[in-house]
Amino acid sequence: MKCIDFWEENWVCILQRLSIPGQRTMFSHGEFRLITEKTKHSMVSWRAFQQRVKEAFPVKMDMTKIAMCKQQPGESVSQYLTRLTEVHDANSGLERSADMSVAAITPYEAHLRNSFVNGLQEDIAQKVRNTCVGWDTGKLGLIEQHAVHAEKLVAQEKDKRSKKEDQSHSAQLAMLQMVKQTAGIQYRRCGRGRGGRGRGRTDGCFVCGSEHHWFRDCPRRSRGEGKSSEEQNGN
Repeated sequence: MKCIDFWEENWVCILQRLSIPGQRTMFSHGEFRLITEKTKHSMVSWRAFQQRVKEAFPVKMDMTKIAMCKQQPGESVSQYLTRLTEVHDANSGLERSADMSVAAITPYEAHLRNSFVNGLQEDIAQKVRNTCVGWDTGKLGLIEQHAVHAEKLVAQEKDKRSKKEDQSHSAQLAMLQMVKQTAGIQYRRCGRGRGGRGRGRTDGCFVCGSEHHWFRDCPRRSRGEGKSSEEQNGN
């Protein structure tokens, strides 16, 4: 908790404006205790004191900081709203609602609600806009409920996509392995009795060993170099 320095310039200004009867407008440090006790019995009300504090310490409005407050990866909807509320209170210049459960929507709640929806992760915000009819006019509590539900739906959809991608990848690997095995068997059968070069290879010509063409396209085959002795004798 931050301690208040009552002798800071703005606080002295407040005491001067209070105009406590029978007291001077400037006080020494040793006289401050007397002044604070006198204030309890003076004609100055607590509401007037609050007003003087607001005038001496006006809230600085900075909407840019509020707009830049976005939901971060790994941050839940509830955590984000808590963090946004702190930023909003410090920079909006709007008076916080005493009870936002009441029916009336104050400017404070309306601005915080809009900032909340705009700062949500895009996939969550899109679901809120699609499923909640009053996302831009309703109570903040209602919008938060829809956002929490949308967060669960988005997580479920991501999990389903991830599982589907894993299954598809596994199926592709299995298919590729089967194709390689089938091709290897066919090439080994075609290469029986046709010389030792390239025997058993599945990645090119088993006659000359080249990886740039298959057996049927081999230039040596056209010259009869890849034929067995029986084929060359015409049998």
